Amino acid sequence: MSSRKDILGLRALALLFVVSPLIGLKQVSGWFIGFDIFFVIVGYLITKHLFNQYRKNAKANNREGYIELRHFYLPAFGPILVSAIVVIGLSYLLASLLIDRDSIQAFNDESIWAALMSSNVYSMTHSIDYFFPRAVLSPFAFSWATSLLIQGAIIFSSIIIGALSITTSYLGAKKVQSRQRLKIALLVTLFLSFFYMLLESRVHPNSTPFSSGARIWEFALGGLCATVKFKSRNLESPMLEINRVIALILICISPFVVSDGNYYYIIGLPLLATGYLLWATPRVDSTWSTRILSQAPLPYLGIIAFPLLLWVCPIIYFQNSLNLGDGILVRVLLVFTLIVLAIATHALLIKDLGLKLANLGLQKTRIPSKSVSRSSRMSLIATVICIGLSTFSTPAIFSSELNPGERPVSVTAKPTPTPTRPANVVFLGASITSGYGVTPSKNWPALVSSQLGWKATNLARYGTGFTHGYSKGLCRTKECKSIAAMAKLAISLRPDAVVISGGRNDCVQARTNPYATRDAIRQTLTSLRNGLPDAEIISMAVVLNDRRPTPQCYLDINSWIAQASSINSISYIPDVSYWLTGKSKLMTSDGIHPTTLGHAEISRRFVNWFRDQRIQIRIIYP
Repeated sequence: MSSRKDILGLRALALLFVVSPLIGLKQVSGWFIGFDIFFVIVGYLITKHLFNQYRKNAKANNREGYIELRHFYLPAFGPILVSAIVVIGLSYLLASLLIDRDSIQAFNDESIWAALMSSNVYSMTHSIDYFFPRAVLSPFAFSWATSLLIQGAIIFSSIIIGALSITTSYLGAKKVQSRQRLKIALLVTLFLSFFYMLLESRVHPNSTPFSSGARIWEFALGGLCATVKFKSRNLESPMLEINRVIALILICISPFVVSDGNYYYIIGLPLLATGYLLWATPRVDSTWSTRILSQAPLPYLGIIAFPLLLWVCPIIYFQNSLNLGDGILVRVLLVFTLIVLAIATHALLIKDLGLKLANLGLQKTRIPSKSVSRSSRMSLIATVICIGLSTFSTPAIFSSELNPGERPVSVTAKPTPTPTRPANVVFLGASITSGYGVTPSKNWPALVSSQLGWKATNLARYGTGFTHGYSKGLCRTKECKSIAAMAKLAISLRPDAVVISGGRNDCVQARTNPYATRDAIRQTLTSLRNGLPDAEIISMAVVLNDRRPTPQCYLDINSWIAQASSINSISYIPDVSYWLTGKSKLMTSDGIHPTTLGHAEISRRFVNWFRDQRIQIRIIYP
């Protein structure tokens, strides 16, 4: 929707922020800010296009403005929808040819949500970790961005059309013109959406980035910049040029200083800088900022930004699934493949399809400013509300049982057979699960088994993790080389159920080599599900002490466990990290291991969760 090279360059810059950590530039921690900048740009372009069209038609139609909806929606979003569906279809086809059947079945549901442009809803309901891009367990991991873009654009454009369709309005005795009406509507939208984002970020931060209601303010910010007039004689002032350069510098350094810990507090600064550049930059390449943003290849990357964004996750997914490595040569080949696929998608679909859609029919769909009935306005408002409610994660705000950053995974109850013996349950994990520092009969696996009538086999050993074992003390046997090795032993025992509680000892590895940690967690849970297809498998988040906030490495590990559990239809207990929070009597002096009272508390919480979920363990081998 734009031919300005500086806007295309700014869009490419936002895209580079998103892609850079995925191709190995791990120093760019604030990759997620690229999406926010992208939404501001889209809001600016939508508002500019609709308002200019309204004013142009008003001048030619006796001041009765109208908007040609067909000539806006189809050329603007038709190509995006078609290209997204094509990328999803090709990714699924390639996966079916290159990846095993179990892995394909794991993301069947996600592909359907992606094709329906509702991946953001899927991400909210499946505890997807927005702040860590390396956890690419699916070729559709970034489909939520396209879904949020389409949903946000529909809601946002409906707000603009509604504001412009009001016949006559007054502020006191003064008549409010169309530009003022639009500004007021955008300001109200911005403040309401921003307030909603802050509220939800305090209650349920992991779902906030996927909620349309919490992201509309970014569209509105760009829209406000499109409605503010700028005097052309001021475009070349030295102070304005300095301000443009400062704004561009602020945008460029923001991904290096914005992290998930301070995201909601300073995200407004780079987004305001983006809006300022969109507003105060002339159309000619006469300033330093426009010259920088107009330098090749930025405008060309901006043109193919949508296909690039769509192809990033399929490329990374196939790299990980096919074990292609992470060397420099592999990265270069992946980037080359990514660009080729994006160019091909743009050339074959977006460009030609956009021209065809733009030329569809000559009949105009109008919204005259003086002929909109009350019922039409009410229908428009109802449409906006319905679309918004369908994507809001509002129930999280009113839930007092959920902890921040955690969302329980729904578990389908299984039929209860007539037991002929106690259920055989194997426990996997490290020192907390093994009961380090307490008598064997007082550790939480023993207490859980006693209350639920299980026959327990505890394979947990001190110092182990998903990626490594411990060379001293109790862990010198082959069975406890890692939790992944324990899983193989568990499969050979043919239990009725397996409970996994570990990951604390993987924190260092998660910082230095997150790919290896994530893959070890995924392979462990996948091997358990494949080796024990009929057994009940339960995975738990990391058990921590009462230090807050939770370190990032444990948030990452919990996210990987949750995602791998969802993929393999494994029950996941998300809020374990907070079970012992603020209760010093439940922890030993080392601040790591629970006391006898701590193990009793874990046991009580586990049993309550197990009964609340109505899980019944089947006796597989009577």
